[in-house]
Amino acid sequence: MGKRGIRTGRSTTCALIAASTAFIGACSGGDDSADSASTAVNVTQATITTTAVVPTTTPTSQPETTVLTTDEHFAGFTECTGMPRPGYLCATVDVPVDRDDPSAGTIPIRVIGIPHTDQSAPEQTPFFATPGGPGAPGLENYAMWKLPNLIDDHHDVVVMDPRGTGASDAIDCPDLQNGTSSRAELQTAVAACGAQLGTMSDRYGSANRAMDVDDVRQKMGYDTIIYHGQSYASTDVQAYAARFADHLAAVILDSGQPINDIAGSTFGVDVAQGLLDVATAGCKIDVTCAASTPDPRATVEQLVTALGATPVTGTPGDGSGELTVDQASVAFILSNNDGASATVSAASELVRSALAFAGGDDQPLIDLAARYRAGEGAVDSDATQFSSGANLAGSCNDTLFPYDPSDSVDVRRQKLDAAVVAMPEDTFAPWTKEQWNEFWPFDICVNWPGPHHHEDVMPIGSSFPGIPALVMSGELEPIDAVSQRLLEVFPDGTYFTVPGVGHNTLSIGDCAAEFEAAFIDTLTVPDGSPCAAST
Repeated sequence: MGKRGIRTGRSTTCALIAASTAFIGACSGGDDSADSASTAVNVTQATITTTAVVPTTTPTSQPETTVLTTDEHFAGFTECTGMPRPGYLCATVDVPVDRDDPSAGTIPIRVIGIPHTDQSAPEQTPFFATPGGPGAPGLENYAMWKLPNLIDDHHDVVVMDPRGTGASDAIDCPDLQNGTSSRAELQTAVAACGAQLGTMSDRYGSANRAMDVDDVRQKMGYDTIIYHGQSYASTDVQAYAARFADHLAAVILDSGQPINDIAGSTFGVDVAQGLLDVATAGCKIDVTCAASTPDPRATVEQLVTALGATPVTGTPGDGSGELTVDQASVAFILSNNDGASATVSAASELVRSALAFAGGDDQPLIDLAARYRAGEGAVDSDATQFSSGANLAGSCNDTLFPYDPSDSVDVRRQKLDAAVVAMPEDTFAPWTKEQWNEFWPFDICVNWPGPHHHEDVMPIGSSFPGIPALVMSGELEPIDAVSQRLLEVFPDGTYFTVPGVGHNTLSIGDCAAEFEAAFIDTLTVPDGSPCAAST
C-alpha cells in the first residue's frame, strides 16, 4: 500500500492505495534520439546542471566537496551534502515540463548517484530506483538504504526525486499539505490543487516520470538499466516498460500492484480480503494471539459484521473523548503502515479486542480504535519531505475510473454513483459498500481537473515478456495477493511472499536485500526463497 498522504477527518487516507492505476502505450523501445512507442513520445534533449542540494532526509551530514571521479557517467556531478554515507553525488537534469509544448519550460530533476567503487573491473548494469508515494523524494526509499553497500562495487546506483517532489520542484498545495478535517474539505482542497497546477495538472503521472527516468539514462550514457520500483513506483516501472522496454535489463517490483482494472484502482476491492489476511498473519506471528485464537480471520470477520449492524460508541480510557467504532475503524487499524512490528501489534490487539467484544466487553475495542482516531497522525507540512499535491497529481492521472476524465464533475459523480450501485452488496464483505467508502474514498479524484495533455500509463492488458523480473511482497501486506498479478505484466518474472514483513520487503533485516542483490548481480533469481530461514 502506498503512503496515506491525504489527511481527512476520517483518517490519514491515501489518494488511492498506491500502485493501483491502469492504461499506457506499449512500445518496442528504439534509438535514443527518438524512442519509438505507440504513443509516439518525442523526448526533448535533457540538459545537466551541477548542484549541491541539501537532501530531503537529514542523516549524518557530510561536507560538500568536488568529487574527482574517473566514471564518465558522473561527469559534472558534485558530492551531495547530508547523505547517509560519503560518496553520494548530486546533479540536476532539466527535463521538459510538457513534451508536447517546448515553450512550457523545464523541471529540474535532482539526481543522486553512487559510482561503482571497483574502477579496475568492468562495470555491470546500473541500478536505478524510484521511490513510492507518489509524492516521496528519492531517498525515501528502502532500496537506497539497504542495497548500495551490497551492489556498488560493480554497479552504479542512481535515484531521482521524481518531478513534483523533493528538490525537483516539489508541488506545494497548502490545503492538501496541511491536512483537511472532512470529506468536503478534502474535495475542495483537491480542486484547488488541480487549479493551482493549471494546464500542468496532468503532467505528473507515471508516464511523465518514466520519460524523465529515460532522459536521465540517456544523459548519463547508459544503454540498459535494472529498474527497482518500490510501492507506487511499480507503476513507474510499468510505464517505463511500455515505452523503453529495450533499455530494461531487469526489473524489481517491491510491494507493487498491476495497473489493470477499475475494481482495484478506484475501489480497492482486493484490499478488503487483504486486510483479513493481515489480521490472520499478524495474529499467527504473535505467540499469545496465536495460542488464544484458532481462527483469527473468522474472529475479525464476525466483529466487522457485528459493527455493520450496530456501531459501538464509548469513551476511551485515555480520556481523549467519545468516539464511535464502526467497520471503517477496523479497516484503519488493520491498514497500519508503520512497520511490521506495529502491524503485528495492531492485528493481535484487534483480535483480542474482537474476542472481548464477542464476550460483551466493548472497552478494549474502543481503546484500540482511539489510537487510530480519524484525523490523527503526522501531517507532512513540508512538501519537500512528502508532497500531497504530487500524490494526487500522480494517482489521479494514472488511475482508471468508471468515468471518462474529460467528463464534467457532475457527470463523473453520476457515473461513479451508478458504478457503486451496480456492485453486489457483498463486494467488500464483510465490510458494507458504505463503510468501505469511508475507509477508501471512491470519489477522491472526482474534482481533479480534466485532461489537457494526458499520457496513459500503458494499455490495459500490456505484457512485457523477455524482461527478467523479481516481484516480492510481504505476508503482512494487504495487497500481497494483488502483487502476484504483476507476473501477468512481466511473465518471465518470479514472485515471492517474504515472511514477517509488511509493506516494502526491505524494511526489516537484510535477508530480502541480500536476495535482491544476488538477482542484481546475476539477473537470475537465486535458489530458495528470501528470508526462508525465518519461517
